[in-house]
Amino acid sequence: MTADNSQIVDTLSTLPPHAYDYAPDILCVAESSEVRLLHNVNTAAGLVTSQCGAVVKVVFNNADANLLLAREHIVPYCLVVSFARFHGFVETKNGTERCIFPFPNQRT
Repeated sequence: MTADNSQIVDTLSTLPPHAYDYAPDILCVAESSEVRLLHNVNTAAGLVTSQCGAVVKVVFNNADANLLLAREHIVPYCLVVSFARFHGFVETKNGTERCIFPFPNQRT
């Protein structure tokens, strides 16, 4: 969604899945798409129901490179989502709790 097409996106998002000719369990997502958690993932880390985040990266399997170049619709290997209220996962060592992130080289 961009500033130029936000009204179109808002209108399309009100249509039922069959209006797009997709199965209702198919999710179309791209970088910068907004996503919302439907259930608690880790309450201590701030990943709770209705928490909104933005897709930062859509990662595909290298084995699918030829299919991607042929513009086929491939299922992503992983979606990286940034949640503003994500505090890191809690680790307990020697009776002391501290927040850690899942990827040591990526602090945000």
